[in-house]
Amino acid sequence: MAELVDALDSGSSRGNSVDVRVILAANMFHTVAVVANGAIHDYSITASLIKAYNSVIAVDGGLHHCSKMHILPDMLYGDLDSVSQELLNEYPELPVRRFHVEKDETDLELTLQSIFTPEVDKITVFGALEKRLDHTLANLHLIRRYPEKVFLENESEILFAFHGSIEIPCREGQTISFIPIGDDPTGVSSEGLKWEMHDATFSKYFFSLSNICLRDKVKISVGSGDLICSLQK
Repeated sequence: MAELVDALDSGSSRGNSVDVRVILAANMFHTVAVVANGAIHDYSITASLIKAYNSVIAVDGGLHHCSKMHILPDMLYGDLDSVSQELLNEYPELPVRRFHVEKDETDLELTLQSIFTPEVDKITVFGALEKRLDHTLANLHLIRRYPEKVFLENESEILFAFHGSIEIPCREGQTISFIPIGDDPTGVSSEGLKWEMHDATFSKYFFSLSNICLRDKVKISVGSGDLICSLQK
């Protein structure tokens, strides 16, 4: 993991000696909530979800969301082009890792690269959907790098990527979808869905949208490739 760099100014004390590994080491179970700058519609619901995590990381303008939810993040990541100086002044002790504005990766992409370690069991990103469609599409590709480890969540659904075989906890009647992104997944089979799949090949012509769970868990196996799962709450 890259070391933290000086944050706002050469004379600032922000982020000079704090490593996210120090924060994670203080927790027995390493679950991290990441607050990005996308859409969050219900701050009350989202705040209650975030409080279940051991650590909270704000990404750039996601600090505005944290402020409105009265959540003090453990760290702030980003190039800070979407967060106001006025708000930053309200967090004088907040460790910051600042990225360069001109870069090939998004702030969220670099943040996940930094905080994803073997010690982390689960990362859920809030505020990563809607607002800007290009960022949303990029984020769907981003979670493919971290199957079953990095999740995107909002008030109504949870999205994650997976490959191989998986059991997904659910409830009877819950809506679930499986969508291919990237290479066409093959050999997809299911157990526990209203419309089962048997050695199916997913493509731009075939995907499983708004399927229905028939039990408290669904089994899915993918022969090759990976899928995005969207589980409605």
